[in-house]
Amino acid sequence: TVLNYYYYSLTQFILHSPHTIKIKYDSIDVLKFILSFLIIQIHTEFYFIWMKPYVRLAVPIFFIISAFFFFRRNPGKEQLIGYIKRLSILYLFWFIVWGLYFVYANRAIVFSSQGFVFILRSLVFGSTFAASWYIAASIIGTIIVYVLSKLLNDRWLIFITALIYITITLGTSYYHLFPDSFSKLEDAFYQITGTHLSISFPVSLFWIAVGKSLINYNPTKISRLTLSISALASLILLQLEYRFVRNIWLTGDCYLMLIPSCLFLLMYVLSFTDYTCSHAKQLRSASTIIYCSHYNILFITLSILTLIEGKSPNLSSLVKFTIAAGISLIITTIILSLEKIRGFKWLKYSH
Repeated sequence: TVLNYYYYSLTQFILHSPHTIKIKYDSIDVLKFILSFLIIQIHTEFYFIWMKPYVRLAVPIFFIISAFFFFRRNPGKEQLIGYIKRLSILYLFWFIVWGLYFVYANRAIVFSSQGFVFILRSLVFGSTFAASWYIAASIIGTIIVYVLSKLLNDRWLIFITALIYITITLGTSYYHLFPDSFSKLEDAFYQITGTHLSISFPVSLFWIAVGKSLINYNPTKISRLTLSISALASLILLQLEYRFVRNIWLTGDCYLMLIPSCLFLLMYVLSFTDYTCSHAKQLRSASTIIYCSHYNILFITLSILTLIEGKSPNLSSLVKFTIAAGISLIITTIILSLEKIRGFKWLKYSH
C-alpha cells in the first residue's frame, strides 16, 4: 500500500545504529534558540503571508527534539517519572510567574460556578499561560507514547500516531473540504475542551513518536546534500499545500507536508555532529525561557500601553516582535546571570 511504501522509505533514514556512538548535539541547541524566535513570529504575526507554513515548523520540531533526547536513553518508569516531574516544575514555575495574569484575564469565568472546570480544562487541554499547552502536551503525549511503545513496535506506533495527526490535519487545515466528516471530530473536541485539536496534546503524539524513532538514526549515513535537497523539495511542497488549504481551514497549524519538512530539516541539523558551540548550554536554556515568557510579556506590555493611552495601541507586527523578543532576551540574560548566584539557584527551574 501507499502507507507501507511511505513507511518503508522513511525507515531507510531511521536506521538501527548502535547507541554507543558519541555524538555532539550543539547544532540542536542552536536550532532550538532559532526556533524560539519563530514562535515569537507566530504570536506577533511578524512574517510575510507566504512564510506562515514555515514558522509553523517550530512547534513540531520542538516536540521531536524533546522526545529524541528523552527516548534515546531507553527510559524506564523512573526516568519517565523524572521527566514528568521536570516538566511539571517548569510548568509550575511559569504558572507562578503568569498565574495572576491568567486569573485577571479570565476573572469573569474563573470566579463563576464554572471556574474549576475552566481551570482544569485549561491545564489539561489548553493554556493557563501562553506556551503552557506545549508543556502539558509534552507530558501527556510522552506518557501515551511511552505506554504504547511497550505494546507496539515502532512501525505500528508511527502508523497509528500518523493516522491521528492526519485526521487532525484534515479536521482543521482541511476543515471546509470535509464539512460532514473529519470536521465533526474537531467540533466535538472544541465543544468539550474549549481548545482546538491542533493546539492540544493529541497533535503531539505523532511528533513524539517520530522523535522516539529518530534515536536509531545514524547521522553519518546520509549525505548532507541528499538531506538538503529532500528538505528543499519538502518545503516547496509545503508552500503548495499552504496555498491550497489557506481558504478552507479552520486553523492553519497543521499541514501534511510538515511531516517530511520537519524530518529532513532536523536530520540535516543532526548531521552536523562535528559542530561545536561554546554557548550551546546557554542557548538551550534561553530557548525555553523565551518560549515561556514572550507571549505574556507582549500582552502585559500592550495592557499597560492601553491603560496609559486610554485605548488599545495600534502597533505593527514588527514593533510587537521587537517588544516580545527584546524584553524576553533581557529577562533571559538576567535569569541566566542570577541563577549562578547563591540564593537565586531556584531560577534554574525556569528552563
